[in-house]
Amino acid sequence: MPVLDLQVTARRVTATTEVEQAILALLASIITLTGLVFVGQALTRSASAIGADANALRALGMTRHDLMVAAARPHLLTVGVAAVTTFATAAVASRWFPVGLAARVDPDRGIQIDSLLFGGTALVTAALIAGAVVLGSWLAAAPELQRGRARVSLLSRLGPLRPVAVGVGMRMALEGGRRMNGAAPGPRCSALSPPWPVWSRSSR
Repeated sequence: MPVLDLQVTARRVTATTEVEQAILALLASIITLTGLVFVGQALTRSASAIGADANALRALGMTRHDLMVAAARPHLLTVGVAAVTTFATAAVASRWFPVGLAARVDPDRGIQIDSLLFGGTALVTAALIAGAVVLGSWLAAAPELQRGRARVSLLSRLGPLRPVAVGVGMRMALEGGRRMNGAAPGPRCSALSPPWPVWSRSSR
């Protein structure tokens, strides 16, 4: 009958589970950062849509605070749904955790609702979404000159970002898609006008 050293066996199990834990933490970080980039970009652009009518609304008497509230209010439902979905997803996903060697030694594997952990994660998710909405509405509610300066300063502070997809997504969210409207005005030639000078009879 083989005799096992309890301490040696415990160290082997702990080393394996720590590696699995590190891999799961890395995977969760990648998924979180990717979601922040794509969802944050969509929410920022959605909240900054009021910028197209900001001058007209400001002429009607709305202040910058009023514009920010008007842009952020429709996203309150999004924040609430995101918090509830995060809590429910974490509770359902706990059914399949832990994984690997930890699943073999866990005596009570199944749905485990940790209100403190799940609630904190839901609050952090709601705070990040609300932050993206507030940032977009704050940039959109600024005057045109100040908005351009704030956008340029944010882009200059970002610098070159890696990976490239993350940098392009963040710059698209902050630029607001107005570069095409900022083309320098110049003489335009009509397709119907001839390429040579035309003199009328009166000029002769």
